[in-house]
Amino acid sequence: MIRSTGLSCSRLYRLSRSPHPSGSFSPSYGFSSQKFPIQSLVKNRQDIHVTPQTLSSATQTEDPLQTSSTTLSESELNLVNKLRKSFPGGQIIVQDVSGGCGQFFAIQVIHSDFSGLSTIKQHRLVNKALADDIKTIHGLQVDYQTAYQ
Repeated sequence: MIRSTGLSCSRLYRLSRSPHPSGSFSPSYGFSSQKFPIQSLVKNRQDIHVTPQTLSSATQTEDPLQTSSTTLSESELNLVNKLRKSFPGGQIIVQDVSGGCGQFFAIQVIHSDFSGLSTIKQHRLVNKALADDIKTIHGLQVDYQTAYQ
């Protein structure tokens, strides 16, 4: 199911190249926490939190992601499944913020593997988990946290 927020991919690109208040252009590429902060994910929908409790409380035939009142798109579900395999027991939030075209994602991963690692090493862990998908995604904003932050 693809949800539309009224923004096309080309419109999203134009918005990401809008002028900075200082008058200069500040394009938003790659890991931008300014354009789509993770905190904005809760404004439009209930977040999908994948925790050990969520997984253990679901029955064998029941997918915890599908029991939520919010349905993930196919591309969001694909990213969640890959991140769940790489970061078992962590909390994972994935949202397509491109207006439904699947080209820009905001991701939050909370896992103990990030403890004591530099930001670059954290990026590498997630990039490794999503290596095949990163080739086709235009933008990716990732927030990393340890379980105790």
